[in-house]
This record gives sequence, C-alpha cells and structure tokens, in this order.
Amino acid sequence: MTDPAAIAAGQIRFNRNCVYCHGNAGAGGKGAPLQGRDDLTADYLFTTITQGKKQGSLQMPAWRDAFTDQEVRELSAYILSLRSVNSKK
Repeated sequence: MTDPAAIAAGQIRFNRNCVYCHGNAGAGGKGAPLQGRDDLTADYLFTTITQGKKQGSLQMPAWRDAFTDQEVRELSAYILSLRSVNSKK
C-alpha cells in the first residue's frame, strides 16, 4: 500500500503506539530499527504486528485486539515507507 493517506494514518498510529520501542521514525531503540529495511514485506509486518514476536528476552506484544486489519495495513504502509530513510544506527 503506497497510498499517501494510508501512510499518514500509519505514521500517526506509529507515533502513538510504536515509537517507545522502535524509536522516532523507526530509528530503533529497545525494538529493532525499521529505517532502511528492504527485508520487510507487508505480509511479514502484518503477521508480526498482529501476532507479536519474541526474540531472546525481547518481546513485541500482539496488537490484533488493539488494531483493525486496515489499521495494521496502514502501519505496515508507514513502516515500508521508511525503506528510503537511512538509519543512523
């Protein structure tokens, strides 16, 4: 999804819910950096956001009860738009 409105909605949702772990504009922090990632796909992001993920002692919660499918697709669109941002980490 490359719709500018979907990306903008995803950015708002990201800033409200994801920035604490993934950093400002996905720069990383407690959670993985999301900038400049060409290995992420819409399907992978949808699954990870809805089902969560555990890696070592870090755990991303499942958000399936917090977001509709459309809201997850908007988040995914925003995250995928960060591919062109060079991570500073």
